[in-house]
Amino acid sequence: LEFLSYEKNISAQKGTHWKSTRLPYKDVYKERAKRPKETTAQGRVRLNQQKMLKKQQRVTSNKDFQFIYRRGRHNSSAFFSINYINNIYGQTRVGVVISKKVARKAVERNHLKRQLRSIIQKHYQQILPGADILLSARGNILDLDFEKLTKELLLLLEKSNLIKK
Repeated sequence: LEFLSYEKNISAQKGTHWKSTRLPYKDVYKERAKRPKETTAQGRVRLNQQKMLKKQQRVTSNKDFQFIYRRGRHNSSAFFSINYINNIYGQTRVGVVISKKVARKAVERNHLKRQLRSIIQKHYQQILPGADILLSARGNILDLDFEKLTKELLLLLEKSNLIKK
């Protein structure tokens, strides 16, 4: 058999270098801090994560969105447009809309939605019960930091008489 020139120096025996390429056992990482865990009512383990609005507190169906846009009242500011209407459920429901005109990338839209939902969740007890609210982002809202975003949203809710004073 003819060997290629680069194969002449290759040993047929297994070397000891293969041990160093393996990942260390998990015992090495025992000192790493564990994240706190909590269990849900169903017994599943859930990592500490930001809780979202309950399903009953969200406007989810397209039919509801269209109804609020057509029949609801409207108010706006430089950064937000808000549509709202009284509902029959007795509980406030919120929907957030970010168009591609406001944020081209889905990552930016989703980040903005999470920020707005967390503001709503934090101030949910101050919002008057029994309203369906749609928040639409406008203009250069991506330039705002979280504190200014909170301030602008609360001012618009107050202007629309949707927040307790």
